[in-house]
Amino acid sequence: MAAERNMQLEFSDKISQVVSNGYLSLALALGHKSGLFAALASFDEPKSCQEISEASGCKQSYVKEWLGAVVAGGIVDSTGDKYFIPPHRRPALTQETPGSCNFACHAFGVATMTKSFNKTLELMRHSDSKDETNEETKQASSHEEHRHEQQTEKGHSHGHGHGHGHGHGHDHGHGHDHGHGHGDAGDAEEGSVMDWYTDWSADFVGSHMISTVVPANKDLQALLDKGASVSVLEIGCGFGAACLALGKQYPNASILGTDVSDESVKMAQTTLEKTGLKNVSFQVANANELPSDWTEKFDHAFAMKVMHHTIPSKALNEICRSLKPGGTFTMVEIDSRKTLAGNSKLKHGTWLYIMSLMYFVPLEESGTGHHGSHFEHSDGEEGDEITGFLWSKENIEKAVARSGFKEYTEAKVPYWLFESMYICKK
Repeated sequence: MAAERNMQLEFSDKISQVVSNGYLSLALALGHKSGLFAALASFDEPKSCQEISEASGCKQSYVKEWLGAVVAGGIVDSTGDKYFIPPHRRPALTQETPGSCNFACHAFGVATMTKSFNKTLELMRHSDSKDETNEETKQASSHEEHRHEQQTEKGHSHGHGHGHGHGHGHDHGHGHDHGHGHGDAGDAEEGSVMDWYTDWSADFVGSHMISTVVPANKDLQALLDKGASVSVLEIGCGFGAACLALGKQYPNASILGTDVSDESVKMAQTTLEKTGLKNVSFQVANANELPSDWTEKFDHAFAMKVMHHTIPSKALNEICRSLKPGGTFTMVEIDSRKTLAGNSKLKHGTWLYIMSLMYFVPLEESGTGHHGSHFEHSDGEEGDEITGFLWSKENIEKAVARSGFKEYTEAKVPYWLFESMYICKK
């Protein structure tokens, strides 16, 4: 009895910590979206509540309670009536440190789920509630359908084609182009899941393209550092943030960004015109069937969390065809496994299923989505299976092994919470 009682107490302690951290994540989300973390990180010494309020533009009465939550949660330190974030904590709470992971941004993802809680509960309980979708689900579904139609033009339908908002182009004041996604500029409602995806992708592209993704490919990094005239192709460029970052950093390189979305390419070109860069261009193209005259045209290609929108076997072979002999392809995808047992071992395993439960399954229930952890598509080729919004590690490895690439490596990247990166060589 004593042993059982101890196990009960131990589990109760675990659950209480889970609940407490759930509430704390809301404070992290508020700190991210309100600019409070950015304001605190800008100070070289502890500041008062009033000073923090003035720097962030937030009401002092709210800032006071928020500070109480984050101090009690061990996120912010205090010295009596003044507050500060120690330097070693700042990379995990802001978007200002290249190569770090802004976990406060991910906490915002948790907060966005509260908007869909009641609808998800309703859909779980009632089989006849399919047509009673709320406005966010209707809006998201229309974007998903638009993306699907674009991806499946010219008979390239694979029953998947979902574009789940790797950025929707509106500026939240973080100084990044949020265009890593597929949709119309400004179409993500503030506080929605798409709004979070926008922030997440801006953080990812802004922080990691130059500091992490390029250095992971040592051969490519060496060529670029020497100022060589390297030709680079991006698959799924969205509004062009990654291409523009590369073009600015490496003026001798020639960068071409492609996307199936006409709207995304137009937005990328508009942004390009403002930069004055002459070594970057954008073009509409479908990864499943790249232009025939692109054979052995590029030294390097990359795709940032977009390959699950394609028919992987076709897209991989097309990308390989477009590369010169010895060329390389960097592919970043959400890190997942094919089975529940495999995903349960990942730190972010719970997140994979909550995203599906709270966002993608309701999209499917709306009648126009193409998502959900239990909605699996396969085009018949081994490794092509896409489950919900995930292309598992097992299927990635099968698909790459079957493609024209002769070898590949998985790069391990510190601080990445959800992503995995593969470097394939022709």
